[in-house]
Amino acid sequence: MGILPSGSGNGLARHLGIPMKINDALSLIGSSSIIAMDSFQVNDQLSINVSGIGFDGHIAGMFGKDGKRGLISYSKLVLGEFLRYKEFEVNIQIDDLSFHQNAFMVAFANSSQFGNNAHIAPSASVCDGLLDISMIRKIPLHQAVGFATKMFSGQLHKSAFADIKKKKSLYSLKTHALSH
Repeated sequence: MGILPSGSGNGLARHLGIPMKINDALSLIGSSSIIAMDSFQVNDQLSINVSGIGFDGHIAGMFGKDGKRGLISYSKLVLGEFLRYKEFEVNIQIDDLSFHQNAFMVAFANSSQFGNNAHIAPSASVCDGLLDISMIRKIPLHQAVGFATKMFSGQLHKSAFADIKKKKSLYSLKTHALSH
C-alpha cells in the first residue's frame, strides 16, 4: 500500500511522516522503506488508522455528508455539535480487564492521530501489534482549550479526561445510550 495525502485530515500520512504536498510525497517513491503494518476490524470492516464510537463517529458521519472540507468547516461542525452530544455508557472487555464507564468517545487507534495533528493516541504505533484504546470523557466547556492544547501537542495522555489503554486484543464492546 502506498499513501498519497489528499483531503483535509491525513492522520495516517502525518503519523507516518509522509509530506502533505503531493509532489513531495511522490518524491519518496523508491527511496522509502517498506514496513509491515498492523490492521484491525470493527464490525467486520478493515481499519488501519483510527476508528471510533461516540462523538468522533458522530462528527465523521456528519462531516462526510456535508460536502464542505477543511479544518475550518470541521471546527464549526465540532463546536456546533459539542453541547448537544451526551456521554454514553460503555462496557469494554480487553484481554483480562473488564470495565464499565461513561464516555464521550472511544477511539480505537492503530496510529496516533485523527488528522491535522490531533493526537488521540500519542504513543500508538502501526507496527507494534497493539491497539490503543482512548476513552474520552466529556470535557467541561471552560476546560476545552486546555484539552485541545494537550491533544494537538501530543500530550493527551496527561489529561484527566482521557484514559488510554494499550492492548493486544479487544474481545467485546457494548454501548448503551444514557437515559436523561
